[in-house]
Amino acid sequence: MILRLTTTIDAKNVTRVAFCSGKVYYDLIERREKEGVNDITFIRLEQLYPFPQKQVDVILKKYSKAKDYLFIQEEPENMGPWRFVDKNLRKLNLKYVGRHEAASPATGYAKRHAAENEEIMTNIFSKVLVK
Repeated sequence: MILRLTTTIDAKNVTRVAFCSGKVYYDLIERREKEGVNDITFIRLEQLYPFPQKQVDVILKKYSKAKDYLFIQEEPENMGPWRFVDKNLRKLNLKYVGRHEAASPATGYAKRHAAENEEIMTNIFSKVLVK
């Protein structure tokens, strides 16, 4: 499977489409259910190269009311798939949601890591994205 799409959300309600890759997908699904949010769908890119453009285009047609497109990652902005995905989905004007650029992929402190994860989740599930 190249893409994993959440199917419990009615496409007519979706105003935000969020792409991600990796474990963060499951954290996002869990948080969405906990928050009772029904206006955002998550698309997990399970294959980055070659980029699954045709499959993405088919999925995006379902969400014609979407106004915001996001890319979410746990890694710092200068690491992980963000820049590659942004290049391939430039027409969507993706907004990045994740950690700020850093020299290391991890903070080194469990509390700091948890705080950064919570900041990511808060940004996604609030109506106003703060970078």
